[in-house]
Amino acid sequence: KLDPFDAALMSQLGEVLGGPMKEDFILAHLHHCCTHCGIYIDGAPRYFVPEPGPHISICEKCFLADQQRESFDRIQHPLQREDVKALRDTVDPDEVMESEFF
Repeated sequence: KLDPFDAALMSQLGEVLGGPMKEDFILAHLHHCCTHCGIYIDGAPRYFVPEPGPHISICEKCFLADQQRESFDRIQHPLQREDVKALRDTVDPDEVMESEFF
């Protein structure tokens, strides 16, 4: 499931490129994404349902909010905590080039 920003970007690329070439693009996420609020979880804990359970991965803010709900409204699966390390900022040694697509 793409978040709205990624979906809009892929749609724009598809319009610009047209035809079957747009199927050749791959969108890679380097962070876990909160299945509730949609933010990328980077350098903070995430709470998830382990396999083979449903794909649920939530940020700490959503986890704490879930804990405040009535028991029948909470996530009904046991969640495991994982500390997600922050990704280092990458530096591209190449010069910035203009593109007619962006």
